[in-house]
Amino acid sequence: MNCTSTLYTIVAGEDKEIDILLKYADSEKPFNLSSASSIKAKFLKADNTILEKTLLNGITIISAEGGMLKIRLEDTDTSLLKTGEEMSFELEIVIGSDTTIVQFEKVFSIKQRLFV
Repeated sequence: MNCTSTLYTIVAGEDKEIDILLKYADSEKPFNLSSASSIKAKFLKADNTILEKTLLNGITIISAEGGMLKIRLEDTDTSLLKTGEEMSFELEIVIGSDTTIVQFEKVFSIKQRLFV
């Protein structure tokens, strides 16, 4: 599966929206999210635990047939994320009995605030 996402810089403590477009790698057709019963986004926190966003808490499907979704990270979320360059996250999509895991490797940087 191909995924399109912009490279993001996130400052800890700011609100951020991540736009995602999912496509099949072999055909470039959009990954249809219409029947998805669960979508989870997982981010690494500074304490090495996982911050999880779901359809009920932070993930919005923009176009199910078009494979487009948005992840909303609140300021309280970004303040918990592990800082560093080339950070990664993962999407877990459940459709029926099938689970698809999409890895977004090295797609964003988390920076500490300069002045608090």
